Amino acid sequence: MSSSGSFFTKLTRSSSDSESHSSSSESHNLFRLLRRHPKPNARRSAAIGLTLSSLDPVSPRSIDTLQEPRPVSRGEILPLGPGTSGREKLIATEAILKQGVPALRFTHKKKSQRVLKISLADFTLSWTRDNRKSTNSLSIANIKQIRTGADAKNYREEFKVSAEFAAKWVTIIYLEKDMSKLKALHLVMSSEKDLSSIVGSLNSVITFQRELINNFLLDDNFLALQLGKMGLEAPEAAPGDSSEREIDLMDIVTGSLPVLSPRPQKSCLTFEDTLKITRQLHINLSEQYLRKIFSQIDTGKGYLDFCEFKEFVRVLKKRSDVGMVFRGLNYGPRLYFQGFLEFLVRVQQEYYDVEYAYKLFRKFAEPGDEPYMTAESFNNYLMSNYSSHLKSIPEDMTRPLNEYFISSSHNTYLLGRQVGGESLVELYIKALQRGCRCVEIDIWDDVTGTVPIVSHGRSFTSPIDLLLVIEAIRKYAFITTPFPLILSLEVHCSPANQLQVKTMMQEVFGEMLVMAPLDGVPKLPSPLDLKHKILVKVKKHQLREPWGSSFSSTSTASAFEELKTTSTEELRLTVSATSTHSEDLKFAVGSLEDQGRFIRKRRLQGIVTEELSALGVYVLGQKFNNFSLPESKTFNHCFSFNEKKLNSLLKDTVKRESVDKHNITFLMRVYPSRFRLASSNFSPVAYWAHGVQMVSTNWQTYDVGQQINEAMFSVGLKAGYLLKPKSLRTPRPKTRRRSVACHQRRKITLTVDIISGQQIPKPKEFKYDDEKINPYVELQVFGFTKLTITSHRLSDMTQLACLSDKRGGDDEGKDGMVNAAGSLPFATPTVFDNGFNPIWNTRFVATIEALNDLVFIRFMVKSGDAQIGLLMVKLDYLSKGIRYLPIFDLSGEEYIFSSLLVKIDYEIEVM
Repeated sequence: MSSSGSFFTKLTRSSSDSESHSSSSESHNLFRLLRRHPKPNARRSAAIGLTLSSLDPVSPRSIDTLQEPRPVSRGEILPLGPGTSGREKLIATEAILKQGVPALRFTHKKKSQRVLKISLADFTLSWTRDNRKSTNSLSIANIKQIRTGADAKNYREEFKVSAEFAAKWVTIIYLEKDMSKLKALHLVMSSEKDLSSIVGSLNSVITFQRELINNFLLDDNFLALQLGKMGLEAPEAAPGDSSEREIDLMDIVTGSLPVLSPRPQKSCLTFEDTLKITRQLHINLSEQYLRKIFSQIDTGKGYLDFCEFKEFVRVLKKRSDVGMVFRGLNYGPRLYFQGFLEFLVRVQQEYYDVEYAYKLFRKFAEPGDEPYMTAESFNNYLMSNYSSHLKSIPEDMTRPLNEYFISSSHNTYLLGRQVGGESLVELYIKALQRGCRCVEIDIWDDVTGTVPIVSHGRSFTSPIDLLLVIEAIRKYAFITTPFPLILSLEVHCSPANQLQVKTMMQEVFGEMLVMAPLDGVPKLPSPLDLKHKILVKVKKHQLREPWGSSFSSTSTASAFEELKTTSTEELRLTVSATSTHSEDLKFAVGSLEDQGRFIRKRRLQGIVTEELSALGVYVLGQKFNNFSLPESKTFNHCFSFNEKKLNSLLKDTVKRESVDKHNITFLMRVYPSRFRLASSNFSPVAYWAHGVQMVSTNWQTYDVGQQINEAMFSVGLKAGYLLKPKSLRTPRPKTRRRSVACHQRRKITLTVDIISGQQIPKPKEFKYDDEKINPYVELQVFGFTKLTITSHRLSDMTQLACLSDKRGGDDEGKDGMVNAAGSLPFATPTVFDNGFNPIWNTRFVATIEALNDLVFIRFMVKSGDAQIGLLMVKLDYLSKGIRYLPIFDLSGEEYIFSSLLVKIDYEIEVM
């Protein structure tokens, strides 16, 4: 067999060079087979950018027992590949680092030869042509997943590459430089050995980089290992001899590896060297501040030796905020077990038996006859999973489905705008990996009329094969949670293709697909009864559909109902508010009469066949006429409303009470208006308050509505099912006329001390290293009816403001709907030129009145007008006491090393 280099040389030589082609049958066959297949449809390609969410597989969680958390500090990253140390494996990457590895790259436009190289100078993976200087690259830190074999099957099939090359195919999913979208790099390697080499090397570099960032700031021993053989402190090493040295920080700074490029050992670190290290480790401190520390330590020499550099790191690591908190406990410089036990009860409000509390204490205390905690070991405890910012809440999965809120997605397949966005299989995978339990599938005929596809109807969105969607769902349906998955079908295809749909699901899902009631009993089972089962939500079969009747589509017939009650000017204002694209406005406004004729024509095509309708065993779509008809009492019916229709019902007192009563026993789904062309979201709070089980949001848009939606289901096992409050699932006496929601009123006293931040990243808008980050935190409350805010610095009590949200009071008195709008943002002072460890030391005090427990608070980290990261959390999920809060980027991805240190306390009084 030819070498990998000659392999790709032969792939690209002219066909007249018969000798070259015949010298490697494998090379020749690969190129011949790849050329045989047509280019993939650009509209179907999954290589297009994707709104961010981590696609790393998540191991299924145990749902039978609640295990105590293992002692893992925040920021700990497990290796993506086998083994435990990235440093130990980097030597094996010599060929890739020095010479590169050849590969064939696939895009939706072409396939081309490339050479892959890994650079430790800036932690990048690049791909370029041998004879060209231009290079494309990605940051290794931005790699979300590396898929090979069966995990990459759907990509390979998208590009119509034979299964013969499955063992050589790799897809690398990564974030663009601006961190706004996911992209995919599709490659066929010359051999399985090369595939193993590139995947293993990338895993090692990823692990090494994360170890470096984590341990450089936390572990002096790691620093000694990395800098100890740089010539700064290595008497046993001969000058210039680096063959046996470990890879160290200076190697990374200079971009060379000792195994590849031996060099004289450097005996010092200049300020420029030090500055480069801090920048690569995302230490966002001003150059002026770093130079001040450097000058204090180098005593005028202009450089640091090894011991001095250790002192430089020690000064950087010094946490005055932690020292302040530790001293505030009033236990002196050493915290012994009795003091720690009092801290758990008095401050953290956590109650453990003494034996468990002592074991916890010993895990972090300094060893000795009488163990104790210092400020540093106390901080290590706070950063561990033993001090989570979320409560451990017991979960009951034994109640009928109608008694749960269900994590639900609208237009699951759609990326971006509803008019011209991409349809991607990846979005189903993303939603399922984040715990979604109800996904939507819009099924249409393809251009030939013979194959069912997934698309957003007659818009400019791209289609995808239904089979690819079904296969992806089967693979990822229970990767995060074992509880039932609901497929919400919107059927627009022909009867013949509907038969194909049913056959596909039966063949792909097998026993997972529920085809008949469990044990033949006509009642809704529990999530526990339906573990690892797939349910289908589909419209009930009707022989004929008279004009004005409902239609299975949440994007068609219901849209016509909106159009019938929406004036052209109102529509224009709605679209203008949700989209900045002129083509969206033109598409949406047009002529209402033309839209009506378009929907009227499609209505006749959308009748669901009896065979497909039979799959709606537990979730059968039913046209809504009113709540008193017999079809409104069947155990498995489900009403679906667009937000405008449901809002209209909720404005009427009698109808609102009927909605509340219906949702105690039966299922309901609500979804965003079709006029949200930018795929924006409503706040789900108002609909949860009336017991709606499936409040479907656009998961591709991480706005306030989606932030609240994900925060709602982030507790406990993240199972995608949350038991509704007892008042929303218990039948009311017939004499009680008031709405269910009015019996959950509560008063909350909330105090939040925003102490400090850690390793706040620069906003993506900052393009240059010298741009200063001036962070501050805004705090907002969502889901209240009245809010009174008092704020003051911890050291200077100054009452600043008191506000009452009149909208909430008016909403409550007028129509009983919950006010889901956020409060005016409360902001800490700005800390200038310090994203590494800004200290705000600011207190937020509020008295909140709400109709229920659906109160959320959001921490938003900003620099100027630029948003950096956030945390949205349901208030009663928050653990009390001193906690580190994670920070998520504007697409919902957690910043691994960034956090906020806060102290939280609240009291809830049910009124």
